[in-house]
Formats: sequence, C-alpha cells, structure tokens
Amino acid sequence: EDEKVYAVIRKMLEPLGDPYTRFLTPYQFDALSATAKGTSMVGIGVQLMRDPMTGGVMIMQTTENGPAAKAGLLPGDIIQ
Repeated sequence: EDEKVYAVIRKMLEPLGDPYTRFLTPYQFDALSATAKGTSMVGIGVQLMRDPMTGGVMIMQTTENGPAAKAGLLPGDIIQ
C-alpha cells in the first residue's frame, strides 16, 4: 500500500521538471540523514553526484586513505 502512495507522490512531482526535487521514502530519508550526519560509514570512500541532465555519476570527493583513494580514483572522475 505504501508503495502505491509513494508512486503517486513521485508522479505528482514529475510536472515540476526539477531534477533536484525528489521524494524519499522514510527508509531513504533515514539513510540519507545518517550519511549526512556522519553516523553511517560504509562503502568505498567516495561522495558521488549524479548529473540529472546526462545521468552520469561524478566523484565529488574521496575519503583520505579510503579504498577509492587507494585505487587512484580522484574528484572529477566520471563513472560510466
């Protein structure tokens, strides 16, 4: 039932045409909040940004001495 409501909300936001406006489920919001507060540390040590126009993903920042930095990934790199 919740998924149906979420789908309707997302559909209502589409006409805005704003690539930065999106609906988050409670779970997604909690995960984003935890990440923003720094209470959640998992992954390869990168901050990513999705370009809504091209759909590409760019590395914004790497965590010093994190797996991504050790592998040679740099800010500005594009992930295809």
